[in-house]
Amino acid sequence: MEVQQYFEQYGVVKNCFLLSDKMTGFGYITFESEQVADDVASKTHVIDGREISCKKADMPSQPVKPQETSNEKTNQIYIGNLSSNTTEEQLRDYFDKFGKIEKLTLVTDPATGKSRGFAFMLFEDDESVESVMEKAAEHMIDGRLVQCKKETRSFKQEIERED
Repeated sequence: MEVQQYFEQYGVVKNCFLLSDKMTGFGYITFESEQVADDVASKTHVIDGREISCKKADMPSQPVKPQETSNEKTNQIYIGNLSSNTTEEQLRDYFDKFGKIEKLTLVTDPATGKSRGFAFMLFEDDESVESVMEKAAEHMIDGRLVQCKKETRSFKQEIERED
């Protein structure tokens, strides 16, 4: 059964975004009603024989401004949809061809030490980011097509938001 289809039994699903590999996964589901989200978070769910943990996400009190506009300049990128086995070395090896990397933060699970599926990278200049974004639909790392976005917030702020 599809995840979105499963959760539609509780109410209208406005958006369903899932990231997974063969063993683990996570996602975000936006319901039309906050009451439905509260109801879903209070129950135990099993989809295709697997127990699914649901938590209500903290939403910002004010709308978040869009992260990227076509003329926005930045020397930072967000890299998502990484395999849990992806290493900093693999990321450096891959992205080094786009420009000098000043800082790389691969966000890891404290318990396992494995990647949580995303990273942040700071290049020496914004032209490197533009080069990465020109090929945004082609970045394949560790057997996975990864997602790259321009990042304008600081690394620390973004990592705290994801925890």
